[in-house]
Amino acid sequence: MRSVIIVLLFFISAKINAQDSSLIFIPAGQSFSDVAKADKIYLLPNFTNGKVYFRDGSMNSANFNYNFLNGEMEFISSKGDTLAIVKEQALNIKNIEIDSIRFYYFNGYLQELASNETGKILGRQFYKLKKREKIGGYEQPNATSAIESYSTFVSGNGEQPQTLTVRENVTLVKATEYFFGDRYNTFLRANKKNALKLYPKKKAQIESFLLKNKVNFNNGRDLQKLLAYLQSAKK
Repeated sequence: MRSVIIVLLFFISAKINAQDSSLIFIPAGQSFSDVAKADKIYLLPNFTNGKVYFRDGSMNSANFNYNFLNGEMEFISSKGDTLAIVKEQALNIKNIEIDSIRFYYFNGYLQELASNETGKILGRQFYKLKKREKIGGYEQPNATSAIESYSTFVSGNGEQPQTLTVRENVTLVKATEYFFGDRYNTFLRANKKNALKLYPKKKAQIESFLLKNKVNFNNGRDLQKLLAYLQSAKK
């Protein structure tokens, strides 16, 4: 009876994880490519026409999409291949525009979430490893195994192991890092110290807003409210 209950709980957990758009559950014995389909890997449902603007004034157009798994901006080449913008080129990017979506490059791709004369709020989305369950006896997850957390989920050389098959259940969760930006496209991780550093003329307004409002610097809506207040507040 105990084995039956464990099996039922396992399948219930797998079903819940499959329904959560922020999670990718990879059962033992399957590869990443078996489970991580395009609707979870990419920001947009299809590769979409966009333009990349470089600091030297040049511009290229292609069909782009952002890959959450490897954190790369990918495009379709003239030969129909899916390629990623190489780092040497990425360092020279001013911004990328895909329809109404704008990206900047700062140790990875930052998506602009809000912008006004005061500054910008940006987010970097990626998948990280949330949980690993080793398979024990009777091919069941070992509930006593330690749960390990990692900041990213890539191989040692920085590549996403799409075809890797492992004998453990793996759960990936989508995470977002938030950043402040100024009018000169200087970007800093979102926290109180960096808000004061990036917007020094708004120090009094920042202190006042934070005193009256509980701001979670890991919440995009809270940060957008702060930015909107700074724009509307008197100098």
